[in-house]
Amino acid sequence: MAPSWRLLPPRIKGRIAAASWRLRGRRNQDRFGRSLITCRVRGTRRSRPGDAIIRVVAAPVALEVEVESARQLIEAGVPVLDVRDAVERARLRIAGSLWIPIEELSDRWQELPREGTLVVQCSAGSRSFRATKFLREKGLVATSLIGGISDWLAHGLPTVTESDSPGPGTPSSR
Repeated sequence: MAPSWRLLPPRIKGRIAAASWRLRGRRNQDRFGRSLITCRVRGTRRSRPGDAIIRVVAAPVALEVEVESARQLIEAGVPVLDVRDAVERARLRIAGSLWIPIEELSDRWQELPREGTLVVQCSAGSRSFRATKFLREKGLVATSLIGGISDWLAHGLPTVTESDSPGPGTPSSR
Protein backbone atom coordinates (compact mmCIF):
# COMPACT_ATOMS: atom_id res chain seq x y z
CA MET A 1 0.00 0.00 0.00
CA ALA A 2 1.33 3.42 -0.94
CA PRO A 3 1.98 5.87 1.92
CA SER A 4 -0.08 9.02 2.14
CA TRP A 5 1.71 12.07 0.70
CA ARG A 6 0.87 14.16 3.79
CA LEU A 7 2.56 11.69 6.14
CA LEU A 8 5.91 11.67 4.34
CA PRO A 9 8.76 13.80 5.74
CA PRO A 10 9.70 16.90 3.68
CA ARG A 11 13.10 15.55 2.59
CA ILE A 12 11.44 12.45 1.09
CA LYS A 13 8.74 14.58 -0.59
CA GLY A 14 11.47 16.59 -2.30
CA ARG A 15 13.18 13.48 -3.61
CA ILE A 16 9.90 12.04 -4.87
CA ALA A 17 9.07 15.34 -6.60
CA ALA A 18 12.52 15.34 -8.24
CA ALA A 19 12.06 11.73 -9.36
CA SER A 20 8.63 12.47 -10.83
CA TRP A 21 10.05 15.48 -12.70
CA ARG A 22 12.72 13.23 -14.25
CA LEU A 23 10.01 10.84 -15.43
CA ARG A 24 8.49 13.73 -17.46
CA GLY A 25 4.97 12.41 -17.33
CA ARG A 26 5.85 8.75 -17.91
CA ARG A 27 4.57 7.02 -14.83
CA ASN A 28 3.82 3.38 -14.18
CA GLN A 29 0.22 2.37 -13.61
CA ASP A 30 -1.12 -0.25 -11.27
CA ARG A 31 -3.87 -2.69 -12.24
CA PHE A 32 -6.55 -0.14 -11.29
CA GLY A 33 -5.21 2.50 -13.69
CA ARG A 34 -3.73 4.71 -10.95
CA SER A 35 -0.47 6.45 -11.80
CA LEU A 36 2.43 5.44 -9.57
CA ILE A 37 5.73 7.20 -8.98
CA THR A 38 8.57 4.98 -7.79
CA CYS A 39 11.87 6.31 -6.49
CA ARG A 40 14.72 5.37 -4.17
CA VAL A 41 15.25 7.30 -0.97
CA ARG A 42 18.68 7.16 0.66
CA GLY A 43 19.27 7.03 4.36
CA THR A 44 16.73 4.35 5.24
CA ARG A 45 17.16 0.61 5.59
CA ARG A 46 15.73 -1.58 2.87
CA SER A 47 17.12 -4.08 0.34
CA ARG A 48 20.46 -2.30 -0.10
CA PRO A 49 22.06 -0.42 2.76
CA GLY A 50 20.95 3.20 2.62
CA ASP A 51 18.16 2.79 0.06
CA ALA A 52 14.40 2.34 0.28
CA ILE A 53 11.83 2.19 -2.47
CA ILE A 54 8.76 4.33 -2.05
CA ARG A 55 5.67 4.22 -4.27
CA VAL A 56 3.22 7.10 -4.19
CA VAL A 57 -0.13 7.13 -5.94
CA ALA A 58 0.00 10.26 -8.09
CA ALA A 59 -3.38 10.81 -9.75
CA PRO A 60 -6.03 8.15 -9.32
CA VAL A 61 -8.38 8.31 -12.30
CA ALA A 62 -10.69 5.45 -13.21
CA LEU A 63 -10.16 3.75 -16.56
CA GLU A 64 -13.89 4.07 -17.30
CA VAL A 65 -16.58 6.41 -15.92
CA GLU A 66 -20.36 6.33 -15.92
CA VAL A 67 -22.33 9.05 -17.71
CA GLU A 68 -23.13 11.04 -14.54
CA SER A 69 -19.47 11.11 -13.48
CA ALA A 70 -18.45 12.13 -16.98
CA ARG A 71 -21.04 14.92 -16.96
CA GLN A 72 -19.60 16.26 -13.71
CA LEU A 73 -16.06 16.13 -15.11
CA ILE A 74 -17.12 17.93 -18.30
CA GLU A 75 -18.97 20.61 -16.33
CA ALA A 76 -15.78 21.10 -14.31
CA GLY A 77 -13.91 21.91 -17.53
CA VAL A 78 -12.38 18.56 -18.47
CA PRO A 79 -11.98 18.29 -22.28
CA VAL A 80 -13.81 15.57 -24.23
CA LEU A 81 -12.14 13.63 -27.05
CA ASP A 82 -14.44 12.14 -29.71
CA VAL A 83 -12.77 9.17 -31.49
CA ARG A 84 -15.63 8.37 -33.91
CA ASP A 85 -15.35 8.81 -37.68
CA ALA A 86 -16.52 11.93 -39.54
CA VAL A 87 -19.96 10.60 -40.51
CA GLU A 88 -20.85 9.66 -36.92
CA ARG A 89 -19.56 12.96 -35.58
CA ALA A 90 -21.48 15.01 -38.15
CA ARG A 91 -24.76 13.48 -36.96
CA LEU A 92 -24.29 14.09 -33.24
CA ARG A 93 -21.60 15.19 -30.78
CA ILE A 94 -21.03 16.58 -27.30
CA ALA A 95 -20.65 20.36 -27.44
CA GLY A 96 -17.04 21.56 -27.37
CA SER A 97 -15.53 18.13 -27.87
CA LEU A 98 -12.18 17.66 -29.58
CA TRP A 99 -12.10 15.28 -32.52
CA ILE A 100 -9.43 12.82 -33.59
CA PRO A 101 -10.70 9.66 -35.32
CA ILE A 102 -9.33 6.51 -33.71
CA GLU A 103 -7.58 5.60 -36.98
CA GLU A 104 -5.51 8.83 -36.72
CA LEU A 105 -4.95 8.79 -32.95
CA SER A 106 -1.54 7.10 -33.09
CA ASP A 107 -0.27 9.93 -35.34
CA ARG A 108 -2.06 12.88 -33.73
CA TRP A 109 -2.15 12.17 -29.99
CA GLN A 110 0.46 14.91 -29.36
CA GLU A 111 -2.21 17.52 -30.25
CA LEU A 112 -4.12 16.70 -27.05
CA PRO A 113 -3.72 18.68 -23.81
CA ARG A 114 -1.10 17.00 -21.61
CA GLU A 115 -2.26 18.52 -18.34
CA GLY A 116 -5.28 17.23 -16.46
CA THR A 117 -7.78 14.53 -17.30
CA LEU A 118 -9.34 13.78 -20.67
CA VAL A 119 -12.76 12.11 -21.17
CA VAL A 120 -12.74 9.89 -24.29
CA GLN A 121 -16.05 9.00 -26.02
CA CYS A 122 -17.24 7.06 -29.04
CA SER A 123 -20.68 5.72 -29.96
CA ALA A 124 -20.89 2.73 -27.58
CA GLY A 125 -17.68 2.66 -25.52
CA SER A 126 -15.42 0.05 -27.14
CA ARG A 127 -13.33 2.40 -29.30
CA SER A 128 -13.04 4.93 -26.50
CA PHE A 129 -11.79 2.20 -24.16
CA ARG A 130 -9.04 1.23 -26.65
CA ALA A 131 -8.16 4.91 -27.16
CA THR A 132 -8.01 5.48 -23.39
CA LYS A 133 -5.60 2.57 -22.92
CA PHE A 134 -3.43 3.91 -25.77
CA LEU A 135 -3.38 7.45 -24.32
CA ARG A 136 -2.48 6.14 -20.86
CA GLU A 137 0.45 4.24 -22.38
CA LYS A 138 1.61 7.59 -23.81
CA GLY A 139 1.47 9.19 -20.34
CA LEU A 140 -1.82 11.11 -20.60
CA VAL A 141 -4.50 10.86 -17.93
CA ALA A 142 -7.59 9.67 -19.80
CA THR A 143 -10.85 7.99 -18.90
CA SER A 144 -13.41 6.30 -21.16
CA LEU A 145 -17.13 7.14 -21.17
CA ILE A 146 -19.00 3.87 -20.54
CA GLY A 147 -21.70 3.40 -23.18
CA GLY A 148 -20.45 6.31 -25.28
CA ILE A 149 -22.73 8.94 -26.73
CA SER A 150 -25.57 6.38 -26.84
CA ASP A 151 -25.76 6.35 -23.02
CA TRP A 152 -25.18 10.11 -22.98
CA LEU A 153 -28.35 10.51 -25.10
CA ALA A 154 -30.27 7.94 -23.04
CA HIS A 155 -29.66 10.10 -19.95
CA GLY A 156 -31.08 13.13 -21.81
CA LEU A 157 -27.85 15.12 -21.70
CA PRO A 158 -27.22 17.92 -24.24
CA THR A 159 -25.68 17.28 -27.65
CA VAL A 160 -25.00 19.27 -30.79
CA THR A 161 -26.20 18.20 -34.25
CA GLU A 162 -24.86 19.27 -37.63
CA SER A 163 -27.56 21.93 -38.01
CA ASP A 164 -26.71 23.42 -34.58
CA SER A 165 -22.98 23.78 -35.27
CA PRO A 166 -21.42 27.17 -36.03
CA GLY A 167 -19.46 25.80 -38.99
CA PRO A 168 -16.18 24.07 -39.77
CA GLY A 169 -14.00 27.06 -38.75
CA THR A 170 -13.29 26.07 -35.14
CA PRO A 171 -10.74 23.35 -34.34
CA SER A 172 -13.13 21.53 -31.98
CA SER A 173 -15.74 21.06 -34.71
CA ARG A 174 -13.41 20.04 -37.56
